[in-house]
Amino acid sequence: MKAASFFNIRAVRGACCPLFIIFSPLSVCCEMDDILMDRKWSVRKGMEILKTTDLSKYYSHNGTVTKAVDHVNISICKGEYVSIIGQSGAGKSTLLNLLGGLDKPDAGKVFIKGTSIYDEGKNLTVFRRRNIGFIFQSYNLMPFLNVWENIILPVGIDGKSLDKAFACELLERLELSAKKNSFPEELSGGQQQRVAIARALIMKPSIVLADEPTGTVKLVQL
Repeated sequence: MKAASFFNIRAVRGACCPLFIIFSPLSVCCEMDDILMDRKWSVRKGMEILKTTDLSKYYSHNGTVTKAVDHVNISICKGEYVSIIGQSGAGKSTLLNLLGGLDKPDAGKVFIKGTSIYDEGKNLTVFRRRNIGFIFQSYNLMPFLNVWENIILPVGIDGKSLDKAFACELLERLELSAKKNSFPEELSGGQQQRVAIARALIMKPSIVLADEPTGTVKLVQL
């Protein structure tokens, strides 16, 4: 993996899970691994799942150009557990948005499972929902939905049948079963983040992108 920018990219360990990328200003946070390691994900190790070619995103202000992401080339295989580390302002969140199809690059391509996501046009939203799980620092939970409803929301939007056994397993693994009917305002910060993790996993995505998920809270009390 090579990246011509101001952040570092490194594979931390292999695991039987989807590609899992953590964006962190410090060192990799391994609490996520404890959550996912026991899950029997179907993985063919060595299969390339995410690739970028000369990915670039520049910002211009008052004649000054900031190269947030500058010709980044990444090749990551399914089942890898990767940390992207850099100082504040290094371009981590910009890279997250580009990899996740939330922002368009000025140049270069992003491939997920061999599909050039920015060539998907109007189908990008559906592709993103079915293949990419997002975990953000700010949780982004729906305040008018309870824990269960927040977790299964992507399934309903996609019009798919709910794998109830899998949803219940996520509740149990993330220690949320007792909070199933609680609303976000009734939860601690760590509990809200765990709901966000469950929501990111409910569609069984090919990759999970986590933006400093343990930056302000401890997700699991060990």
